[in-house]
Amino acid sequence: SGLRPRNRSRTQGKLGAFCQVANTRKITAHFGMAHFMTDEFGPKLDGTRNDKADLLAHALEVTGEGAADAVMIGDRDHDIDAARANHVSAIAVSWGYGSAEEHTGADARMDRPELLAEHLLAYVAGR
Repeated sequence: SGLRPRNRSRTQGKLGAFCQVANTRKITAHFGMAHFMTDEFGPKLDGTRNDKADLLAHALEVTGEGAADAVMIGDRDHDIDAARANHVSAIAVSWGYGSAEEHTGADARMDRPELLAEHLLAYVAGR
């Protein structure tokens, strides 16, 4: 993997998703992830931040996180492109809609959700 652990102790995260933020919150609550999130971001109903790179830039600005401390996880080339546009590490996941060709620019590729979870836990533990 191209991701390297950072020297930080926090285990909470921020989430940006390409669905309305109210839906994002429902999803994280449903899957028991909400307590890990300090912030959740999504495009607005008026179309503001519909571009994934803009949404990621906004999330970094609002939270004060540096690009070196962020990770973008996605299944499409748009996710990888958004990460690259913001100098953020990118993890591609194969269980979404994207193809292997769309994942070529990612720092890492995960083929099963449990591998992603293990990878992220190891990443955070090393921070």
